[in-house]
Amino acid sequence: MINQDEGQIQLLPTDKLASHEEQIVIPLPPEEAYARLNGASLENVLPGTDRIPAVVGTKPLNDIAFPNQGARRQVMLADNSTAIEEVIENTPNKYFSYKVWGYSIAAARPIEYGKGEFWYLTANNGQTTLRWRYSFKLRSNRFPGMFGPLGRFLFTKVFLDRTYATFMKSSLKAIEQYALQSEAR
Repeated sequence: MINQDEGQIQLLPTDKLASHEEQIVIPLPPEEAYARLNGASLENVLPGTDRIPAVVGTKPLNDIAFPNQGARRQVMLADNSTAIEEVIENTPNKYFSYKVWGYSIAAARPIEYGKGEFWYLTANNGQTTLRWRYSFKLRSNRFPGMFGPLGRFLFTKVFLDRTYATFMKSSLKAIEQYALQSEAR
């Protein structure tokens, strides 16, 4: 059973979360990169790694079309785990953010929710720097979240800057490949 009620949680400022950023330069202008990526199927851009499973499908959970603000969907992973994703903001050609919660994967037990953010920034020669920040709110009643700032630091150094960074880099390469092979929609 999917618990959608947790989607009503208030998101904390990024400095109160464990965060990691990666970026890639896509040889397209931001408007074109955005047009090609906006609403891309997660199966095409989140291939997974040996430690984080690939996305294998999504299922809408409300009547708001993805990627519009408020659209909510269940994300299904290759290991049969799931999570819930909701679009927070989608500003054409500039910014896209979403929150994820209700993780069923055992490794995510310490996580209350995640927040992903993409910025489409103009780079040299009209290219796009796609910056991706992923932030996690840790549960305060579980390790490492029970240790507050120290727990966030540990989670960042042990998981985000290693395992999750590898996942983000792999995903950004898939995102770039998808953008370059796709025609603008």
